[in-house]
Amino acid sequence: MGDSVTINGNIVENCGDVGIDFEGTTNGIAVGNSVKDCQNGCLSTFFYCKNIVFEGNAVRQTGTNGTVVYFSNNNTQSMMSGTSISLIGNTFQCDTLGSTVHSATEFTIIESNKFYNCKLNMQTNNAGEVAITNNYLYFTNEITGDSALRAGQTSYRNLTIKDNIIKALVASNSDNVYGIYVLQEYFSSITKSYIVWELS
Repeated sequence: MGDSVTINGNIVENCGDVGIDFEGTTNGIAVGNSVKDCQNGCLSTFFYCKNIVFEGNAVRQTGTNGTVVYFSNNNTQSMMSGTSISLIGNTFQCDTLGSTVHSATEFTIIESNKFYNCKLNMQTNNAGEVAITNNYLYFTNEITGDSALRAGQTSYRNLTIKDNIIKALVASNSDNVYGIYVLQEYFSSITKSYIVWELS
């Protein structure tokens, strides 16, 4: 809990729970940190948070649990878990295959990040005003389980996916894996992305 919290220039490694975690926080920023091998997520928010920015952090998961970001509201999607939460200019790297975990947030910005072997999963109920723009997703491992970038769901309002690049060097053997998968069951969405699949 807190207001006006800055976390800058730290090295965080080998945590049994999460790495850098804002819980019930307003006006928090985590910038220029190095976070590695945190069991339940390297960057996270829990409970209701407002005006949270993760910017310019270097995140890596070397183990089989590859959760790099975890936005949560205590494991329920019936209410918003945060307002104005941003991931800007971060680098996420997973040695195997990792992902983000998203609970319902509004006014969420995912911009100019680099994801290496890390799926971007922003699919959840009741989220709104989510913008996923100018991100680079690069996979040297096979994408399994779900798509490289997922978003939308019931009552998901005003989703924008634009100018992202997705490159996969290994073809997936699954029929359910797409570059971008959007399930939009309510209100408006804009999907205008540049998708590149490179197979070798």
